[in-house]
Amino acid sequence: MEAISGVILADPTFLSPQRQIEGHESDVVEQHRRLLSLDRAEVLAEARIRHAHRSPELVELTVEARMKTRIQAFDVLPPPNPEYYHLISTIHVPILLIIGDKDVVSLETAQELQNLSPRLTIEIIEDAGHALQYDQPERFEVLVRCFLQSLA
Repeated sequence: MEAISGVILADPTFLSPQRQIEGHESDVVEQHRRLLSLDRAEVLAEARIRHAHRSPELVELTVEARMKTRIQAFDVLPPPNPEYYHLISTIHVPILLIIGDKDVVSLETAQELQNLSPRLTIEIIEDAGHALQYDQPERFEVLVRCFLQSLA
């Protein structure tokens, strides 16, 4: 008997080696350093504009979390990140991989993972990026519920 009947991978940071290098070489650390130098009200105003489709409460919580994130958190960016191909091939229960159409995980990477495991199903949420559960919470919930019901 399996202790786990299914796995949901929602917007995982499974990046190709090339995307890992691009992320590491990008200005993401400098962007965060700039954010930390701003007043919370400025950051909140920018976030409200950038994420106008998200609830005000969620935007505030996200800003609060970002303002508390130390620059050292970005020390995990240098490639190589953990080898996820091996991980996927060792999971022997149904897997739901949910990505956004504007996500950091490419469709090509998702399809490579699907080739490693016949148990893996890919779902793509339209108009969603990295943080798809915030961009399209209703669609995300429907996918998760359907997957969980299929396991019952």
